[in-house]
Amino acid sequence: MSRIEDTHITKALLFGELSTGKRDHSAPKKHCKDQLKRELAMACVPHHSWQQTASSRDNWQATVRNATKAFERERSSAAKKRRIQRKERTSNQIITIPTQICPSVIESVLLALAYTPL
Repeated sequence: MSRIEDTHITKALLFGELSTGKRDHSAPKKHCKDQLKRELAMACVPHHSWQQTASSRDNWQATVRNATKAFERERSSAAKKRRIQRKERTSNQIITIPTQICPSVIESVLLALAYTPL
């Protein structure tokens, strides 16, 4: 985007104001570039120098590739941690059944517990 000439329509859209969306009453108007900065920050790409990095296609592609890999590693490890916590939480639950219940009721409760998804 930074290599495109300034009069091109896509560059005008990038640096122009957003026509839809909500903002706080006293907040400044949102620009497409603001959203780009947020997304670059999420991907750990330095948003203050992205235009200089993008001026070289090879550097930009390497930066985006590395940022994508890092983002995917972080997302995957967070998902694994959540999965482990969920399994630990369900494996630590102790099922208590009153002893004065009919055996057929106990059997139906155990079967129901066996077929419920975790």
